[in-house]
Amino acid sequence: MISLIIPVFNGEQTLKRCLTSVLRQSYQDVELILVDNGSADDSPLLLQKFAERYRERFPIRFLREENRGIAHARNAGLDCVTGEYITFIDQDDYIDPDYLQTLAEHAARASADIVVSGYCMDYPGGKKRRVRLKQTEWAKYMIIAPWAKLFRTDLVRKRNLRFLDVLKGEDVYFVLHAYNSTGRIAVSPYAGYHWVQNTASLSHTGHRDINERSDLLPLFQQLDDSLYPLEHISGGHLEYFLIKTMIYDLLQCGKGKKASETKNYYRSLTAWLNRHYPDHLRNPYVSARKPQGELLSVRGIVWIFETMRRIGVAEAFLTIYGKLPSALHGAWR
Repeated sequence: MISLIIPVFNGEQTLKRCLTSVLRQSYQDVELILVDNGSADDSPLLLQKFAERYRERFPIRFLREENRGIAHARNAGLDCVTGEYITFIDQDDYIDPDYLQTLAEHAARASADIVVSGYCMDYPGGKKRRVRLKQTEWAKYMIIAPWAKLFRTDLVRKRNLRFLDVLKGEDVYFVLHAYNSTGRIAVSPYAGYHWVQNTASLSHTGHRDINERSDLLPLFQQLDDSLYPLEHISGGHLEYFLIKTMIYDLLQCGKGKKASETKNYYRSLTAWLNRHYPDHLRNPYVSARKPQGELLSVRGIVWIFETMRRIGVAEAFLTIYGKLPSALHGAWR
């Protein structure tokens, strides 16, 4: 059985598509866990009706929680799973009919504790872009969201894997700890998870503020305090991932912000990296050709930004970047 956790907060506009995609799965041995995270719209009513209507088809648990953030909602779901594997779907997203079947078969063939798959980015207007993962060590780091993955329940419970209660990066904490807990990770090129690009979602709104609440440093510090000693994660890959995450956040948060805000944020992040990873500017994966399996655009952005840091012009670039019209900002993915 696969336990499928869907956290929901004010999702009435997209829930129907998400839940319909679950009903259309060719794989039927599913336990569905619906966690309402204190919604103020009609989401609880929609979830309750869905649970009552389809409870005969497969086990459904409907939890109503206070609005304490998505980490709390996902953790509440983890507390009551009974399936052999766990997977997650976000309320804005949906899955292809063969999604669970494909991941379950891959897990069985590889005797895997974790299966990591590709994904499809759905843009407004109907444009889609499928990202298929290559068979490289880095591939599993390309997207660190908990979706498009299967996690063996025994692993999650044995290692007490939890989502971190922070605004930004709660899922990064869970996934990196999962990766560090086992060497039995299978990478699949299959891309049946649809990541819908919703401009009203938290990742496109609150995550792009620059303030203490949306700072990356609490995540970075918690990872540094809890991941070591590394078991199944390469130190070089972890360091590169932190660099990449810093750059991505600066480029997302720096759009339209005051230069002083972006510079201060840049200085706090780089000061932390300098203290904890003093040789990170010489990371071997910062290259136009590495890490293998990463998108060329991402490798290029990281390499160019780190080159600007080495020659001392990164702050000047961020000042100019923040003043550019939105249409001129480069696409990260």
